[in-house]
Amino acid sequence: MEHCEADQAQCQQKEPQGREQSGGAYTVIRCDFALNKETWRIWGKDFHLDRLLESYRLLVPREGSDLGKDQEIGKVEPNEKHEDLAINSSLNVMELLLDEAKTVILNERENEKFSAEKGGESIIIVMLTLLWDPERNNIQGSNNGSTIRVRGHAFSTMEESHYSVNDDSKTDVNIDAVALNPNAPFEVVIGHLPSTTIERMTNSRSDPIVFPNRYQNIPRAKLSSWCRRRRLLEDVFKTKDIGDVILTKYCDGRSTHNNQEQSTSTRSMSAATIPSVELLEGLTSNLFVVYPGNVLRTAPSSDVLGGYVRQRIINCAERCGYKVEIGPILLEDASLWKEVFLTSSIRLIMPVKLIYLPNDSVGKDDEVFELETLWEDKELKHDCHSPQAASNILYAELTKNSKSH
Repeated sequence: MEHCEADQAQCQQKEPQGREQSGGAYTVIRCDFALNKETWRIWGKDFHLDRLLESYRLLVPREGSDLGKDQEIGKVEPNEKHEDLAINSSLNVMELLLDEAKTVILNERENEKFSAEKGGESIIIVMLTLLWDPERNNIQGSNNGSTIRVRGHAFSTMEESHYSVNDDSKTDVNIDAVALNPNAPFEVVIGHLPSTTIERMTNSRSDPIVFPNRYQNIPRAKLSSWCRRRRLLEDVFKTKDIGDVILTKYCDGRSTHNNQEQSTSTRSMSAATIPSVELLEGLTSNLFVVYPGNVLRTAPSSDVLGGYVRQRIINCAERCGYKVEIGPILLEDASLWKEVFLTSSIRLIMPVKLIYLPNDSVGKDDEVFELETLWEDKELKHDCHSPQAASNILYAELTKNSKSH
């Protein structure tokens, strides 16, 4: 994505005054190739194309939108023509890339790279990326709007994966599908540092440290510029043991829960270390927390990117026995969390076993900050959740049929 941004910058030398150059709009679609059927399951194609269009419109305001009441009724604006062409081009690019991927996969199968697994459907997961670059017409006085360059890329590790297929006539959860969730619980870190730590880090650098965020920068849009901007968060917080970084923002009000309910590990941290902040989303994922009473909470879409799997879970949670709340996830309420998991278009549901909170490491010259455990999943058995865990039940619901979504 960074290469595409650099390439675009050479073609698009100057943006209109007041508009930050923000690269293009993109989306990533999971495509499963069923080895036994030699067919594709495309996850949320319409959803992704609609969000790609919305992201592009947020990035590049539509031409003629300021024409006011005198705008001709029924007039087709130039951008609508370009958008229709971009949708059709995206479908053609997807078809070409998936045809090529199918050929590669079948050639590998002839070389006996893949095994014939029993008890489930063997698949190869392909990550298909579509990018829309706005190419503005800089001819003075022209009203041709912005043409759109569509680019695509397909990637796969070529590793064989599996998920069981439920009978659509059944309403209960298939336990086999639960057991086949391939994502082991992993560790995450809260992307929030004490002010004293940031000050110390800034003093050792020539440029000030300002952590990027999404909630103040068109959070509903999936923009290629975020791939570049998030690098500082990755450099500071991610290690080989940390699976993701949770983005935060300061919230206006305090928790309505009694602070005496906090766990011993949480109370041991100073008040300065635990400010009133909201947890929003991961660098490339959405965040869900299970509260007492089977309450499933995720951050408002006004502050985060509305991911495909996030929406699927919101839609199916009730029939799985969970009540969905769209609202703030407060850092200070960590002792109330029963389960935590992240969602993404490619990996679907990723359970979390440990959440770390950075704390100031005053007096330790070799460490800028240290990580303290904010929350730990106490229900994990041998690093695996039971079939009754929310992450497994919801995963089974997502994968219970092999139809294209």
